[in-house]
Amino acid sequence: MVKKTPAKKPAKKKTATKKKAPVKNVRIPADKLRLMYEKMSQIRLFEEHVWDVYTRGLMPGLAHLYIGEEAVAVGACSACATTTISRAPTWPWALSGPRAANSIA
Repeated sequence: MVKKTPAKKPAKKKTATKKKAPVKNVRIPADKLRLMYEKMSQIRLFEEHVWDVYTRGLMPGLAHLYIGEEAVAVGACSACATTTISRAPTWPWALSGPRAANSIA
């Protein structure tokens, strides 16, 4: 008679548990928050103007708008130490204002 041996279960892999970094409370000065809000508002007004011009047929081509994502650009750019980021058309504006945005048009 042949003895049946039980099937071996695969060995469990040991995974290293990563320790999470403690969350730090970040305080942003009121003047910087005001500046960030102003930049978000400027970007929104610019994007709304582009949409208006595009829908009236005064602008050829396509309009890829950034409406609703202004905080991403402003927040990321305000946290960066360098001003060489250009991820979306409104990021230069978030970095240094409308002059930089005009340079990409």
